[in-house]
Amino acid sequence: MFKVVELDCQSCGACCISSKDPDADKLCHLLDTDKVRLGSDEHIIGDHIATKVDRDLGCACVYLVGVPGKVSCQVFERRPLACVLIDVGDKQCAKARKRIGLDG
Repeated sequence: MFKVVELDCQSCGACCISSKDPDADKLCHLLDTDKVRLGSDEHIIGDHIATKVDRDLGCACVYLVGVPGKVSCQVFERRPLACVLIDVGDKQCAKARKRIGLDG
């Protein structure tokens, strides 16, 4: 029998965590429309959102707060298109969840 897992982007955050590599500094590519939506922000570096090295999350988007599986995005309502295009439960989502240990 399979266990049904309800996925929620606002609590998961797996796709916002690039790796445990502190040298990974380009997590999310930004389009010009993303930059306009996000506004003037010190976390935008060229065409990317800055990452942070976090004790619980590893190398993650600076807008992500919490611990894996219990996170929140500080810009969820105005997040970049690259983030919007990841569908809950799609291949990219599943790969990210597995990478950080949330699934299998």
